[in-house]
Amino acid sequence: MVFILGWLSFALICAAIGSKKGEIVSGFLAGALFGPLGLLFTLGSSGNRKPCPFCKTQVHKEATICPACRSELFAATNSCVKKSFIWSKATEEEKWFFVAKRVAFVIFMIFVVLVFYVRIG
Repeated sequence: MVFILGWLSFALICAAIGSKKGEIVSGFLAGALFGPLGLLFTLGSSGNRKPCPFCKTQVHKEATICPACRSELFAATNSCVKKSFIWSKATEEEKWFFVAKRVAFVIFMIFVVLVFYVRIG
């Protein structure tokens, strides 16, 4: 019984920390599933926040004005957000590059497997 209450307390603590980072559900789930490791994960995650380039406080990723220093945050500061690849909107050059990267990776992995197979066998 004490174990279950302790585990539930990790879930609640992680939810409280996650709420400060805008990730209450993932904080609760991390605490409920992983206990103390979930607490470390929740403490280390940045949530949906990014540092202000002027005062370095954590602000929401979609914020246009920093609440601490009142600096205007431009779209250029959002460049850290990864651009997703959409096949239907990609140019022919981007499609070839996308396919070529995957083919090169597969060839490399086959080479690595063959090298280890020859050394072991």
